[in-house]
Amino acid sequence: MSTFKRIILASTCMFFAQSVLALSPVPPDRITKDIVYANGNTESGYIDLLLDLYEPGFDESLPQRRPAILLIHGGSFQTGSKEDPTLTSMASDLVSRGYVVAVMNYRLQGDQPIPSSRVSHLPTQTGVPFPEAQQIAAQAALDDAISAFNWLVNQADTYHISNIGVIGSSAGAITAINLAYISDDFDINFPNRHWLSFVVDYWGGALLPLDNANEAVKSVDSGEAPLFIVHGTNDIIVPFNYSVLLDERAQEVGLDYQYHVINGGGHGFGAIDPFTTTIESGETIASAMYDWINSVSRNSFSTKSMGSWYEPASSGQGMLIDLDDVSKQLFAAWFTYNDQAGSDNGQIPGAEQRWFTAQGKYSGRKAVLDLYQSRNGRFDATNTVDTNKVGTLELNLESCKRGTAQYDMPSLGLSGEIELQRLLTNSSCQ
Repeated sequence: MSTFKRIILASTCMFFAQSVLALSPVPPDRITKDIVYANGNTESGYIDLLLDLYEPGFDESLPQRRPAILLIHGGSFQTGSKEDPTLTSMASDLVSRGYVVAVMNYRLQGDQPIPSSRVSHLPTQTGVPFPEAQQIAAQAALDDAISAFNWLVNQADTYHISNIGVIGSSAGAITAINLAYISDDFDINFPNRHWLSFVVDYWGGALLPLDNANEAVKSVDSGEAPLFIVHGTNDIIVPFNYSVLLDERAQEVGLDYQYHVINGGGHGFGAIDPFTTTIESGETIASAMYDWINSVSRNSFSTKSMGSWYEPASSGQGMLIDLDDVSKQLFAAWFTYNDQAGSDNGQIPGAEQRWFTAQGKYSGRKAVLDLYQSRNGRFDATNTVDTNKVGTLELNLESCKRGTAQYDMPSLGLSGEIELQRLLTNSSCQ
């Protein structure tokens, strides 16, 4: 082997090794128990609110940030703790995949919690199958989940956190849904909402207001966090219909989501073991969840998606994408052609170019946008341009380098799908 080939081979191996280190945890992992993330008020005074932090090993020479995940246990807001064996097993699996994981306790009904002013204005209702004390405990759980989430945000530099997802079961899933989708509709102060990257919902639902599930689910809006739903059809604790409604609403507003129905499944991890129960694809629930979390956490629209994208099959066609990662608003300028050749008339020959614009909100890896066409403009002139909606444009990311655009323009009789690839290399895209 020539000296030149040896140098190239050695350089390639070194680059590959550095890439693997940048994407993988550096052992050993570390668990820190009973961290006080906040204090919560109760009828007997303030108590410490605790979480366990699972921290992957980290090479300080590598600046890459990692997603974090907050796990919230179930128990009807009356029982349960961060020691839940299924959640701790999930935490161990997730930390081995490179995530920072926090498993939290929150105030339960037996603590006689006094929710803070942040959530105490939430309505309690009579004539529903939830006693007032349980409703107040649900308020306190949301209060504490916001505090734990904020604690992770405040520790982002210490633990190299890039974004935060939430996994909840039963009461924990209801709390996660309240956090992600309902809190903004009830004027709850949660300024770190834009850090939220996804929600995993094990047999929960949208429950505010308690007496109208059809109305409660309308709190799920376009541009909100991606959602992974698991529910058993024989659940007698939290009705299966809550997840049916979530599925319909998520589809309606263009959420990035997955929905897994467990036929004959009951309620809780005792009835549905995510490590052994399989879904339609034949993989276990846990395996599907880990794959989904990995894709959503790393491949969602973000500031690294901004810039130039091109259609490899058609020369000179592509898009410019801009977005705001707080409001989740996305704008795309689509440069393409007419379906017929142009004209040589005028100072600037050719009439085949077409420019469409699209705007709307994105959810994770998916953006469903209104598509507009602007016409009757003139070069370097101030005349009025006519802009009209002609259909919809759906963008889906497969990675930070590849995606697809599905267009539907009924008024023009056009529909189809094109592939998109990044035009320029983005150093933050790995």
